[in-house]
Formats: sequence, C-alpha cells, structure tokens
Amino acid sequence: PILTRIYSEADFAVFTAFFSIAGILVVGAGARYQYAIVLPKKDSEAIQLFSLSIYITIGYSILLIVAVWLFHNMVNHTIGNGVYFIPLYILFFGFWTSFSILSVRMKSFFQNAIAKVLQSMFYILSAVGLGLLNYTFFGLIAGKILGVIVSWIYLLNKSSFGFTLA
Repeated sequence: PILTRIYSEADFAVFTAFFSIAGILVVGAGARYQYAIVLPKKDSEAIQLFSLSIYITIGYSILLIVAVWLFHNMVNHTIGNGVYFIPLYILFFGFWTSFSILSVRMKSFFQNAIAKVLQSMFYILSAVGLGLLNYTFFGLIAGKILGVIVSWIYLLNKSSFGFTLA
C-alpha cells in the first residue's frame, strides 16, 4: 500500500516492462549451469560448475551491455534509459542464483531464507526511500537491484568455500 501511494501507474508499468524483458534475458545467465551445482558427488566438481556459471554470467552480462549500447536507439520501448539497467540486474541476479544454489548444496537453508528476506526488505526499503526522494521513474527498478545485491553479498559472506567480501 505504501508503494502504490508513492509510485504512479506509469512507474509500475515501466517496472513491469523492465522485468518482462529481464525475465526473458535472465534465462541465459550462467547458461543454467548453476542448477547443476547440487548434482556432483565431489565438492570440487560443484565448485567448478559454480565458477563456470559465474564466468558465463559475467560474459553474458558484458554481451548484453554491448547489445544494449549498440541497439538502444533502434528499439522503441517504454522503459527508456531503464534498458541500461537490465545487464546490471542480470549480472547480480546470476550471481545471487549461483550462490543461492551453492548454499542449497551446502544445506544452508537458514542462510538462504535470510538472504531472501534481506532481498525483499531492501527492495521495499530502497524503493520507498527512493520514492520519497522523488526518484520515482527508476526507484522500483533500483530498489529491486539493490535488494538482489544485498542478498548476494550476504550469501557471498556466508559462503563456506572461502569467498568473502572484505
């Protein structure tokens, strides 16, 4: 109810259009190798799949940045410059997915649950904050991206394979 008072229908339309496009493109993040992380019997093989999914996500995001930069003016779309945030969202969502699946492999279900709560909490708090500061056009999108980043950082710091963010 708070977000609907801060943001207009047009803002929600941009948000929906953004995530419709991002939802289609996010399928390529990690080339779906992150979902195979739980399968190997050896942790070393799981880490190799994890690393592969991270590298593919980075490469895919770079390709999307180039594609958006090259073809942005050729496409008539409702999200305007918001299209530049799509590769950023896909990058961090790909990271988050890989770390989330890794935590499932390590049976860290509680940490996964906390990460999802943090993601939702930071999305709402940042969307409300940005809306109150009158950054309504991209406030919902930026809030969602910030939520994913915070959730990913939490999983990164809780990872049992020595990954830490100082």
